[in-house]
Amino acid sequence: MGEGVSEKGAGVNERCFAVTAPGLEPLAAKELRNIGISLEGQKPVTGLHLAEKRTTGGAAAESDRSGGVSFTGSLEDIYRANLHLRTASRVLVRLGDFYAAGFPELRKKAGRLAWERFLAPGQPVSLHVTCHKSKLYHSGAVAERVLAAIADRLGKPAPAVKASPTGEEGEGTAVQMIVVRLIHDHCTISVDSSGELLHRRGYRQATAKAPLRETLAAAMLLASGWDGASPLVDPFCGSGTIAIEAAMLALGIPPGWRRSFAFMNWPRYSP
Repeated sequence: MGEGVSEKGAGVNERCFAVTAPGLEPLAAKELRNIGISLEGQKPVTGLHLAEKRTTGGAAAESDRSGGVSFTGSLEDIYRANLHLRTASRVLVRLGDFYAAGFPELRKKAGRLAWERFLAPGQPVSLHVTCHKSKLYHSGAVAERVLAAIADRLGKPAPAVKASPTGEEGEGTAVQMIVVRLIHDHCTISVDSSGELLHRRGYRQATAKAPLRETLAAAMLLASGWDGASPLVDPFCGSGTIAIEAAMLALGIPPGWRRSFAFMNWPRYSP
């Protein structure tokens, strides 16, 4: 693979990855097709081969270690995926990938990437770094070089915000999350387009104990084949997650209609 630097411009198609819980890949793939996003030539990354659990709330996907669906799409496709996907937890956008076996090489090649397409100068970022079987194995040192590369490219340092250890809380939309993966000296850099995890629909005011995630509730409904018109009974409804997701599904309400997304801070974003 090359350095994966896309041309600047709103019309460029992006390589994307819709992150899902293991086993939900086929449902997410069907959802993408239903909103007009083609998966031609793409195969779901199966979660059945999960070798070890990553702790970035789905951020460190794009491998055979965790689930999700790859697709290529325009900015509008990215917007629609975040707004409409009921079973995905994040949508990552591939910024670039390249070989790096030393820190100078990492900084130089990362500095060639088109950061200005996703970051404004001085915008705060949080980095989620994973190193596996690579010469560059210190995640903190890798993060420092990537931050330096961003400053080289944009001409202004990007303040680093400490990432949540699990990624469960998300970074909101003001802070741009960046995912860096070094596997066998191959570096992949992605930007998060979602912000908070997508199961956070924006309608829940309080959280019950051991709540069912909205993405899993939606997946249960989609997998059951429920048509949205037949009666639905949930006698152990708890906080009502399944019922609420069912109502939104039946009425055609996009799951993300009440929330904001990280892509809204991108320099190229136009409402």
